[in-house]
Amino acid sequence: MFTRALKSKEKGRPRALWPARHLPCKLSLPPLLALALLCLLLSPLPASAAEPEPGFLLAWGSYGQGNGQFDGSAGIAVDSSGNVYVADTLNNRIQKFDSGGKFLLAWGSAGEEDGQFAEPAGIAVGSAGQVYVIDTYNNRIQKFDSGGKFITSWGAFGQDEGQFDEAAGVAVDSSGRVYVADTFNSRIQKFDDSGSLVTMWGSEGEDNGQFSEPQGIAVGPAGKVCVADKGNSRVQVFGAPSSAPPAAQPPATQPPAAQPPAAQPPAAQPPAAQPPAAQPPAAQPPAAKPPAAQPPASKPPAAKPPAAKPPAAQPPATQPPAAKPQAGVDLVVFGALLVLVCLLITLVVVLIRRRRAYY
Repeated sequence: MFTRALKSKEKGRPRALWPARHLPCKLSLPPLLALALLCLLLSPLPASAAEPEPGFLLAWGSYGQGNGQFDGSAGIAVDSSGNVYVADTLNNRIQKFDSGGKFLLAWGSAGEEDGQFAEPAGIAVGSAGQVYVIDTYNNRIQKFDSGGKFITSWGAFGQDEGQFDEAAGVAVDSSGRVYVADTFNSRIQKFDDSGSLVTMWGSEGEDNGQFSEPQGIAVGPAGKVCVADKGNSRVQVFGAPSSAPPAAQPPATQPPAAQPPAAQPPAAQPPAAQPPAAQPPAAQPPAAKPPAAQPPASKPPAAKPPAAKPPAAQPPATQPPAAKPQAGVDLVVFGALLVLVCLLITLVVVLIRRRRAYY
């Protein structure tokens, strides 16, 4: 097996070109090493696209009523400088810390006066540093500066506009408008920075736009409002994409602009006033030109597809993540090809050595 009879030039007897005694120890070892290396390269690689888990940095606080201690704290917010504001709910106060957890100040106590609270639950910080606090059981919003100085408040218990029933969540957008999750009224109310109602939406139910005890609320950079619909176990997102349809209406006003070319046929009538000149067929091509003005009238509908291009710009945003797994696949393919080349070189070297050993 794996032998071929050759006549020896010296003794005239046949001998094997590749004796079997050499196969186990020399011929099979390099391929086995190459095969092992190939298996290592083809083994599952760690997902390069997955983000690493955030590492723990620090913690502070304990149970109590002292500075830096908490009792059932339910709300937290961070300002542009990294300062942390905590709604210390059952201690009926707000505590402020720096980014390292160092206590800076605290304000508030149990009560119904300005600057007092009844289990504050939600808190948010505006772009200018204003602090908005959901005073849950006083059914109001209190506004403070970054130093805890009272500025204004609004709200009362009820179901009318600007009233609350144990509201729990608050958020502020980049324009300073305040969004409140009016929990037991199952609705969202939107105010300006002085407390004047701008709009509100929602009712009790399970359909889209309805809520069941909404509690958490947040506003994204594009103005989208995200609401944690607690009783329905879902998140609802709201926005105002109504600016796109008006942009599609201006092309509809262009067809009237295409009518002036249709006013040119009356200009073709003066040649018709010359009976002798009307007989040549050459006068008929000008009459064929008005129909040629109709294709421009069909161009305004062709202006609608450009209005559909902005949505088409969204798919490219999904391509960069897809490029990360492709890099891993290319690495595996390159490694496999490299191993195959090494394997072929190894086999060639072994065969050359065997051939030289017997000649």
